Amino acid sequence: DLIQMGSCLLVATLAQREGYRITLMNATVDKILTAMDRFKENPRLQEMACAAIAHMAIDNENKVPLVRNGAADKILYAMDNHMKTHQVQSSACNALNHLTRNQNNCITLMEKGIAKKILLAMDKHKTNADVQQNACLVLRNLAWASESIKRQLYEMNVIVRLSRAVGTHKTNEDVQKYAKEAMQKILSV
Repeated sequence: DLIQMGSCLLVATLAQREGYRITLMNATVDKILTAMDRFKENPRLQEMACAAIAHMAIDNENKVPLVRNGAADKILYAMDNHMKTHQVQSSACNALNHLTRNQNNCITLMEKGIAKKILLAMDKHKTNADVQQNACLVLRNLAWASESIKRQLYEMNVIVRLSRAVGTHKTNEDVQKYAKEAMQKILSV
């Protein structure tokens, strides 16, 4: 358990360095996903694994292969399994933020129910600025992906959650910025 957590932490740390992301992704993604499966009940491991995926997904070349290899499924499962743990929710939303900066991934992830998971995280962690910020980024990315997704988000009443985030986190510039960007795009249906 500790070895797996340490490995995820090491990968997350190394993946922050630009030159390492693609090499790390190719060498470690299967091991990280296996650790997420093997230690489903360990919130700290799930948090660190999501952080590692987030850092690897910064590179555009890694976004689609990560989703294709099942990273998004593992992240969404971690969100379900650790709904009360804000650290997992924040790290998962951060990983999904980077994965949704690709239109094809947005379409795939909408089919997997990403929007409902994001809204649930926002509802359960209303006062946590990190969860709200990362969730707003995901919703913004989804809204930018296609008119169809934008309409779906509008119909899901996403604006209520975004407005709540703006009202709750009045002094957080990032929450303000990303929530307002998402609202502006969604309301342009």
